Amino acid sequence: MKKLLIIGVIVVVGVGVYVWSRESNQTSNSDSALIDKVPTANSNQSMPMLVATNADVLLKLKDDVSFAKVSQPTAISTGAEIKTSSTGKAKLLYPDGTITAIQENSEIYIDFLAETGRQSKIKIVTGGVLSKIDRALGTDDSYEIETENMVGSVRGTIFATETKNGESTIYGIKDKVHIQVTDPKSRIPIDGATADISSQEKIAFRKSTI
Repeated sequence: MKKLLIIGVIVVVGVGVYVWSRESNQTSNSDSALIDKVPTANSNQSMPMLVATNADVLLKLKDDVSFAKVSQPTAISTGAEIKTSSTGKAKLLYPDGTITAIQENSEIYIDFLAETGRQSKIKIVTGGVLSKIDRALGTDDSYEIETENMVGSVRGTIFATETKNGESTIYGIKDKVHIQVTDPKSRIPIDGATADISSQEKIAFRKSTI
């Protein structure tokens, strides 16, 4: 059973009306496809690597002209694009043990990724990812997941993010996640449109019409 905690409406000039809903997160059958199992870290590399865990994972690096199938662990950097099919899954493994697990039917873009993996910003075009950051990040570290209308940032936590048809949802699994709502056209943060969620909570943002 899901208990509704907060419902709000955010009016964004020039963009539309956004309905902001927050609920307790009792994992349902529909959620379990995204939050099925937190993967085990493998930090035996010196830079971020992409590993296909199920077949049909495609990668296009910044200077590539087309996508290629991922058949072995591959170094990842800023500007990379990753796609998974209906059967494809992958993990981004960071040197510090952080993991971004990419779900099936997903497309993500690496907006920024330091060679050390200590600073990263990943944009979900569609689909979902599960993020696992076991350690507390330092003042110079950052980990952000962005969709078309929000950014989730953490210091050390486990959370899942998915976006589809203009609706973005974050599921809190461990510790806290800070969310900033953004204008989907300019990607500029909207003043006052922020929230923090804890474990067993989820928050969704969707564009509505009136």
